[in-house]
Amino acid sequence: MELTNHQKDAMRGLLARADEEGVASLGGLAGTGKTTLLAELDKELGGRAMVVAPTGRAASVLRRKGVAANTIHSALYGAPTSERYAHLGGCTLGEFEAPTLDCIPHNCTSSPSWGGRRELAFAPEYLIVDEASMVNSKALADLLQTGAKVILVGDHGQLPPVVGTPVISNPDFVLTEIHRQAAESPIIRAAYAVRDGATLTAAAEAEGIPVQRWKGRVAPNTDVARICHTNVMRHRINAAMRQALGRADGPKVVAGERLLCLANVRSGPGGAMVAANGEVGTVREVLEYNEARSYALVKIDVDHGTQGLVQRISLTQLGTKTLHRNQLDGANPWDWGYALTAHKSQGSEWGTVGVYYEPSIRRSQDRDAWTYTAVTRAEESLVVVNA
Repeated sequence: MELTNHQKDAMRGLLARADEEGVASLGGLAGTGKTTLLAELDKELGGRAMVVAPTGRAASVLRRKGVAANTIHSALYGAPTSERYAHLGGCTLGEFEAPTLDCIPHNCTSSPSWGGRRELAFAPEYLIVDEASMVNSKALADLLQTGAKVILVGDHGQLPPVVGTPVISNPDFVLTEIHRQAAESPIIRAAYAVRDGATLTAAAEAEGIPVQRWKGRVAPNTDVARICHTNVMRHRINAAMRQALGRADGPKVVAGERLLCLANVRSGPGGAMVAANGEVGTVREVLEYNEARSYALVKIDVDHGTQGLVQRISLTQLGTKTLHRNQLDGANPWDWGYALTAHKSQGSEWGTVGVYYEPSIRRSQDRDAWTYTAVTRAEESLVVVNA
C-alpha cells in the first residue's frame, strides 16, 4: 500500500529526528496507518534496521502482516540465570510488567536475575519498536545502550505500561488521518467515541454494536476473545464457558480446551521464547493425564505462534485465583483461556471480541484508555456485555 503524503512527511520527520537525537516517536490512533508506515520504514532502511515488539503476541501480529519482527527480550536479554526461577522458563519482569502474581513466586520478594544484555543478531543502525505504548523509560534506556537509533511506533491512546514511565504518551509525530476503510468501521468509530469520553454502552448503541447484559452464562463459542477488567470476572467467564461446553465437572483437560499462558516459556535455558505470558492457545492433544500427581501433558497450538508445543500443566492451577509457583513435575503455569484482561490482550487482535464492561472500570480513572484498548482488539465484530 502506498503511503499518503501525511505518512511520508511523518516518516521523513522520524528519520531526521532519530538521526539527530538518537530516538524518535510516532503515535497514531487506530486506523491511521501506523503498521503500513512501519512496514514501509523497515523496507526503506533495508538491512540497517531491526523491528522488535514488547511481547511475542505483538511480534506475531507484525509477522502475520508481513513484517519480520522479534521480541525486545529475545533480542536484548538472556534467560533468567537464577536456578530458583529455572522452572519458569523466563519471565517478563520489571521491563514491561508489574511484579504481580503473574511474574513472581507467591512467597518471594526478589526478582529473577536476567542474563546481561547480549549481542544483537546483527548490529542494526536503527531499532524500530512497535506497540511502544507498552514500553517504559527503563526499557528505552536499554534499547539506546545498544548504540542503535530507536524509532518508537505506537498507539498513544492505549493503556500505558503497567509499571514505569511511558515513552509515547506525547509522541514527536502523530498520524491523524483515518484511512477510509477504518473510518467506515463501526468498531473504530466506537473506539474514538469512548476515547472522547462516551460510555461504551452509548458508543456501541450509536454504532449498532450489540449490547447484552451479563447473566452468568455464555454461548459455547471458543472463537470469541472475551476481554474483561478484573481477574475475578475472568474466572467467572472461564467457569461459565466450561459449563456451556460441558466441561465443568473438575479440571480435566480435553482436546479443544483453550489455555492462557501465565509465564513466559522458553525452549530451554537461553532459548527462544515459545509462548509468552498472556498468549492463548488450543489443546490439540492430551498426551498424558495424571490426576494423582495433578498434572497433564498436553500439546498446544498457540494462536499465531508455536504449533504443537508440548507442555506439562498443573491441574491445581486451572481455575484458581492464586498463581502456584511450586509447580509439580516441572509444570508450567497455564489457566483456562476463554477470557483475559485488557492488559494481557494488548498487542493482540481477534476477529470477534466480547468486551465485559464491569463496574470497576466504569469508576476507574483509566476508563477511557482501558475501553479504547479493549475495543480496538476487535478486527471484524464486537459485542459489549454490561457486567
